[in-house]
Formats: sequence, C-alpha cells, structure tokens
Amino acid sequence: MSHATLSPNARLTDTLERDVVRSAMARQSSLNAGGLLARAARGTLRGLVATVAFFDEVNAEMERARKVHGLRSGSDW
Repeated sequence: MSHATLSPNARLTDTLERDVVRSAMARQSSLNAGGLLARAARGTLRGLVATVAFFDEVNAEMERARKVHGLRSGSDW
C-alpha cells in the first residue's frame, strides 16, 4: 500500500484488506514480558533522571536569582 489517504469515505477492497492483514501478520514480532518490562523500566528511569535534572536546573537558577537580587537590594537571603 503505497498511498495513504485521510478521507473518511475511503474503503478497502477485500483483496487489499487481506493483503494488509497478511503483511501485518507477517511482520508481527513475538512479545516477551521481560523485554517489555525492561523497556518500561528504562523509560521510567529516563523520565526520573530528566525530572531530577530539571529540578536541579530550576534550583540553580533560583539561587542565582536570589544572589543577584540580594546584591542589588542589600537584603540577606
């Protein structure tokens, strides 16, 4: 199937539908729980690391802003 359409009125012919289903079933990979669990764990870990890095960056910028504000106004942070 070399042409995709976004038309809501498009219909597959029986032959085309069978070809699409056959090719999808031929490319189907076997799922294993260990691999899925490992991918989920890696994704969760990456998200956690990114969140911690974000909070560290925000904290560093807040400290920098406090120092700049303290130097200008003479207040003690």
